Amino acid sequence: MMLEERNQSTKSVLSASILFIAAGVGLISCRTANNPARPNLAASTPTNPEWQQPNGFTSTAAPLESNAIREMEAAVQAKPSDRKLRRDLAEALLADNQLVRAAAEFTTLVRLDPADLEAHIKLAGIELTTKDFTSAEKHYRFVTERSPKNSVAWQGLCAALIKQRRFFEATAAADRAMKLTPKDVGSRLLHATAMLNFALQFSDPRGHSAEIHLAQKELQQLTKEIPNSAELYFQLGRAAQSLYHREESVRCLELAHTYQPHSAEIARSLAISYRAMNRDDLALKLMRDMATITPDSPAINDLLGQLLVASPEPTARQQALTAFSRAFKAAPNDSGLCERLGSAFEKVQDLENARKAYERATQLNPYHAFAFQKLALIYTRLGKPELAKQAADYGQKMAFNEQQLKTILELSSKHPDDVNLHLIIAERYNEMHMAGPSREEYYVAKGLDPSNPRIPRKLPTESSTMPLKR
Repeated sequence: MMLEERNQSTKSVLSASILFIAAGVGLISCRTANNPARPNLAASTPTNPEWQQPNGFTSTAAPLESNAIREMEAAVQAKPSDRKLRRDLAEALLADNQLVRAAAEFTTLVRLDPADLEAHIKLAGIELTTKDFTSAEKHYRFVTERSPKNSVAWQGLCAALIKQRRFFEATAAADRAMKLTPKDVGSRLLHATAMLNFALQFSDPRGHSAEIHLAQKELQQLTKEIPNSAELYFQLGRAAQSLYHREESVRCLELAHTYQPHSAEIARSLAISYRAMNRDDLALKLMRDMATITPDSPAINDLLGQLLVASPEPTARQQALTAFSRAFKAAPNDSGLCERLGSAFEKVQDLENARKAYERATQLNPYHAFAFQKLALIYTRLGKPELAKQAADYGQKMAFNEQQLKTILELSSKHPDDVNLHLIIAERYNEMHMAGPSREEYYVAKGLDPSNPRIPRKLPTESSTMPLKR
């Protein structure tokens, strides 16, 4: 699998994963289900969009819900410190999918009683849904520190960390959840997902094949308990891809695509596996079909462009340029996409726009040799020899660095207990603005040598990596 394909797949898969994970963790669950004394407003909520008829007739369900919530709000206003009344209102708003208002009520409950662990969990669950992952992590950690045996809090913490791409920590949280609930499907899925994404974030996942095999084994077991899950087969397909098990990856991803045919992430991964099997015809057809369903998806248009570049069709080059341009419009800060857009402009002899695309790629990622090497050729053709020489010299340095990093990674895979190799890799990733892999390597080094002075107190984040050096 090409590196840019794997990295894009790793980034895009998380949104799909978390939806399945959320269902397992029970992020939006209502106490009314467990307490029949409370009004179950969710049960009366119409699920059919046609409940509101074109002729203006409106089901009485919605006004009844509004009246019940208004009565609860009035009761809370009359007794603002009554936590039971406020909890009833918060749960009712949650059941009615009014997440912002529900969050406000749970926030007040936490303020009234900071030790209200249930309110912390419900608030964190809403924040996961509304993508406030940092705050969700804070609330889940608060619960785990005060109630270490709360498996739901450990599951939620793992989900929040996965969404922040902190996979090493997520795996540790999932470990705690699994020890508490070893047979729980949600805990096991979170654990497998965290391990798999930990491995796939690196430039060569095979260096972490142990984690991939463990995740694969757990996912395979889960398919026996949840036989028709698109998510499980999707993750299994990604694991097989990373291990270069091509036929197995196609089998799993075809099943995932059958169960969830409109998922762009699943379809893209399947197309990548088709390419690996030299079935570009199937991959191209699938991406064209998906482009009609999700025409603005940068991931779909990017891969469609790559497939068209290799197509013998007479108009394929212009079609590829159109696809890459659509992808770039949606994701202008993807350096790999900028490189492919530059190549597409080159193929239609538009050197000026190719130059602009490659220059943007070097600004976004000054550590990748390819764009500098291409710029050296374009500057030469445009009659700019000084710029060509600068680009060629810098590209040569970056090519050496890339090969050096590859060598160090290979050494580290052969000597996984060598702390210095992990630290060298962590520092190199940090310099390259690859915060996730850098942080994970530091965690591995810390596990081997907790007191090593080269491990920074504050590990890299997406906004704290070292300044770029040119």
